Amino acid sequence: MPLQTVLVVPFVLQISLAVGLTGWFSFQNGQAAVNDFATRLRDDATARIQGKLETYLETPHLINRLNANAIRLKQLDLQNPDDLERHFWSQMQIFTSVNSISIGLENGEFVAAGIPGEGKTLFVARAGSSTGQQFHIYEMDANGNRGRLVRRAPTYDPRLRPWYQTAVQTRQPIWSEIYTDFAELRLTITATYPLYSKQGRLEGVLANDLVLSRVGQFLRDIRISQTGETFILERSGLLVATSTAENPFLAQHNQVKRMTAASSQSPLIRSTADYLTQHFQDLHRIQGPQRLKFDFQGEQRFLQVTPLQDKYGLDWLIVVVLPEKDFTERIQNNNRLTAFLCLAALLLASAIGIRTSAWITRPILQLSDAAKAFSQGKGAQLVPVNRQDELGMLAQTFNQMQTQLGRERRLFTGGPVVIFRWAIQQPWQVEYVSANVVQFGYQPDDLLSGKISYASIVHREDIPRIQAELDQYSIEDVNAFEQDYRIIRPDGEIRWVYDFTVRVRNAQGQVTHHDGYVLDITERKQAEQQVQELNKNLEQQVEERTAELQQKVQELQDLYQRQDEFLHAVSHDLRTPLTGTLLVLRNLLETPQEHQEGLPIYAPDSSISLSPASISVSTKLLDRMIQSSDRQLRLINALLETHASEMRGIPLQLEPVHLEKLVQSTMEDMESLLIQNQATLTYQIPADLAPIMADLLQLRRVFENLLTNALNHNPPGLHLTIQADLEGPMMLCAVQDDGIGMSQEQCDRMFERYARGNRSRSTGLGLGLYLCRQIIAAHGGQIGVISSPGSGAKFWFKLPLGTP
Repeated sequence: MPLQTVLVVPFVLQISLAVGLTGWFSFQNGQAAVNDFATRLRDDATARIQGKLETYLETPHLINRLNANAIRLKQLDLQNPDDLERHFWSQMQIFTSVNSISIGLENGEFVAAGIPGEGKTLFVARAGSSTGQQFHIYEMDANGNRGRLVRRAPTYDPRLRPWYQTAVQTRQPIWSEIYTDFAELRLTITATYPLYSKQGRLEGVLANDLVLSRVGQFLRDIRISQTGETFILERSGLLVATSTAENPFLAQHNQVKRMTAASSQSPLIRSTADYLTQHFQDLHRIQGPQRLKFDFQGEQRFLQVTPLQDKYGLDWLIVVVLPEKDFTERIQNNNRLTAFLCLAALLLASAIGIRTSAWITRPILQLSDAAKAFSQGKGAQLVPVNRQDELGMLAQTFNQMQTQLGRERRLFTGGPVVIFRWAIQQPWQVEYVSANVVQFGYQPDDLLSGKISYASIVHREDIPRIQAELDQYSIEDVNAFEQDYRIIRPDGEIRWVYDFTVRVRNAQGQVTHHDGYVLDITERKQAEQQVQELNKNLEQQVEERTAELQQKVQELQDLYQRQDEFLHAVSHDLRTPLTGTLLVLRNLLETPQEHQEGLPIYAPDSSISLSPASISVSTKLLDRMIQSSDRQLRLINALLETHASEMRGIPLQLEPVHLEKLVQSTMEDMESLLIQNQATLTYQIPADLAPIMADLLQLRRVFENLLTNALNHNPPGLHLTIQADLEGPMMLCAVQDDGIGMSQEQCDRMFERYARGNRSRSTGLGLGLYLCRQIIAAHGGQIGVISSPGSGAKFWFKLPLGTP
């Protein structure tokens, strides 16, 4: 069918049919329009009411949270009512939608700031011990200063008010029940926030009052139609607010009695309430927005009921009632106007459509012929552009597209990327392929004609894996995926390719075919194989090197074992005779002088016995021999202990150690050495210094080594001081002398193994201070020295107070 006929005839038929059906559907469309308009109007009114109420009702809870945080952060003091009074007054300047901000404390105190009535100035209210339990209301000037007392009320205890008791019972922020205000005859609802101390003790309740008359005023300000009405009620049927002028309560003899919707003075509200009760039986069954229609005084009324709930326990119903007659007449006029316009449009469109169809279809037919020629490979067929409208722009864009596609076709034909389109089922029949597929040895016509399927050029070992991956992608509904596999050239050469495929879908979402491109990656695969071989060789070399290192470690362990055995054997062979010699010398020293003559003396060879001779041996000589033997025994012991500490660490027997007793005991044991070196020793340790957990014997050795080191490296007449005190979680001890001191270089290597001073009078191995460092480190402490030439030396160490 010619394009001109396709454009003109359906267009004229549609207009004619629309005009014919417009009259028949006029009433139905009008009614539907009425319903739709009424629905949108009800939805709009409900949304405006709901949005306003949510903002209005959220404000007092926001104020409560702000004040609770200020109290928690100590910015407000519950014990200072004057600060609370000024703070609430300043908040009332900002949050004008609330009627009052207050707090009731568990001790009966009450502080509030608010507006006593519409259009009145701010006030502050106090009750409690300062007012004799009466309710006092004071004026406030513009600067927040309290003015005159304007009103007294009878005894007021916040703990007896409904809002306070509700918050205490629920232990969480909540709305109170609607109640009568204490100061004026009006309905009020209070947002409460209970305050608890860190110990969980109730301290008081924050409260913000909202006067429900403001809600009624807002409902009256929303004009939804000429005679439509809105009201809010609780699930119990009690009115909260209405758009009418009546109050939702009855006031008699200074008493307020709430009114139900069924007892309202408004006939429409009463009828609506009765209809809701009959329709739902129980208002608690309304769980979502309800759109209804009912008859009132012979006329249809549109009704919408929407629940209004929040996380603080509020549960109201917003009711919007619209009369049908308020907007039916306008809809009917619009229907008549629409029918007239449709008829006029039919006549005008028929005349214009016939003339313009030829003007429109001519360039479209030219584009169609050019596109068909280009798809058949005849090259770009440029369409003449002789107009500047959309069709002219389309023709110009089409010419540019042909030129660009021609360049891309030539680029792909000579490039490495081969474009494919496959069928989704094996043998994956090729539906399109770019001409550069010849690089794999195949002609495009052989693939497109079905003579060669794509599955036939794929390596047969890879086909099961490819199919399994395709099935998995189909299950996972993957739109695009990648695959590596092998293809076989006609000459038998195997090439690796990278395949990126996109699953193409029709309008119903069903996969119809696969589009993608294939790239030869044989060189990359060969490089990856070489890298794998290199990695394998590297792993083998690492394993061999690891085995060599393990063998060396084992050899070192064997060497340490033999060294340990050697030292123990040497120590046994050296200490045994040395201990025997010390015994003999000490016995000789302890034998009275008159009995030393005539003692038998034996030669080293026990087989030769000499006749007893009277030999006189001086006590001084015996002392020197004993000292020499003691020194040799200490050197052997120090060498063995150093070796043992390096191999196995220093074992500790922890117990509470009193430093003062330890130092006193050490001083007594070293008294003879101090006298011999003409030295004096004092200590400065607080008597109430707490004990520390340490090894008593090892800590004694530290003090002995430090004192002996000071005596051995300084001239006679040295003065020594031992100090100890707490330093944070550590115990700081120090041994200080007034000797010759040492350089910084000596200080840096003082605790190294075999380190000895330049002026040492000792013949030791330089292991004493090294052992001190090992012992202190085993306790989890630190040790060091502070000294300079001519200024003495201070050796210090720190130990943790608890178990290391």
